[in-house]
Amino acid sequence: MDFRRLIKKYKGNGKVRNYSSKELWVLETDTNDPKGPPIAHRLLPMQKSPIKFDVDGFRRVDNKPIDGHLSWWKIYGYTTTDIFDDGGLLEIDVLVRVKVKDNEFGDDVAYEKSGTWGDPVQKITNVERDKSRAIKRYYVENQGWLTKYQALKLAANGLIDNVVIVQPKSGKPYLRSLPDSKNKNNLRDLPS
Repeated sequence: MDFRRLIKKYKGNGKVRNYSSKELWVLETDTNDPKGPPIAHRLLPMQKSPIKFDVDGFRRVDNKPIDGHLSWWKIYGYTTTDIFDDGGLLEIDVLVRVKVKDNEFGDDVAYEKSGTWGDPVQKITNVERDKSRAIKRYYVENQGWLTKYQALKLAANGLIDNVVIVQPKSGKPYLRSLPDSKNKNNLRDLPS
């Protein structure tokens, strides 16, 4: 079975996190009645699509290309797409994305232009350690200092964006920074 069919079979909500300085259109098709048009929402910088929405595609508001493509990028359920600045361009971090034409989602996309759609991206930006260097609490943007339990609960609900939960075979669950090639964002390297 190819990867696209596998993703469609196990449908979930596609998500977009906009870490860039550019505004994006993110498209979702589930809010309107089945006969209504898909809705494109304006996603501002440092915002993410709300958890309850299933995002199916994205493009730039200023109609400039992303990765050489001027139209929609299509994503699939259970996919989280992170978009970053890369000089004057945008960098996309997602496992599967597909270039599609303007009419992929129909000819009557409704552009909702209020600019209030989306939730703030929330990251752990600092940690407090005890004398043995074990983490005591986390500083979460827009939340302040949180206990390990509070941060774990937020992460479990998808409300902290730069961590994953690790559940060891024995012991308590804990937070770990998202796996990527950058070192500066690892929890162990944050100031304390």
